[in-house]
Amino acid sequence: MFRMKNKLNNLYNANKEVKFAIVGAGKMGKGLVNQLSRIKGLTSSVVIDEKPEKAMEALISSGVRKSDITTSDNIKIIENSIKNGMYVVSDDYSIACKLQDIKGIVDATGNPPFGAILATETIENRKHMIMLNVECDAVIGPYLYNLAKKKM
Repeated sequence: MFRMKNKLNNLYNANKEVKFAIVGAGKMGKGLVNQLSRIKGLTSSVVIDEKPEKAMEALISSGVRKSDITTSDNIKIIENSIKNGMYVVSDDYSIACKLQDIKGIVDATGNPPFGAILATETIENRKHMIMLNVECDAVIGPYLYNLAKKKM
């Protein structure tokens, strides 16, 4: 545990935080955004929800100022915002897979069919997939594991 904390602190001090996209800003997603805001070295840079106001609320509840949040579906605007230390809110999940600085995508939707699509696209784009969508993981977890192994 201390090794991980030290690595994350080193990343934070070097301004090389691990940036995540959180898809789903309900109870699980909002809670995760709040938890990640307290861990140096990890950042919820992008929060995506079909209702962007919920994504905005998740970031603001974690202590992010509204002036530090960009709302966009444009890849270039989003990438520039992330590079400048801003946070991004969107309703388009597909952008998360295309962003250079995003290392991992979290499925916090609780929607199994959507989770399957999100996970497949995430793995196809060689990003780390973090699954909070237990129902989806229970049904297609082995398939996703094999897909990820092939992409390594």
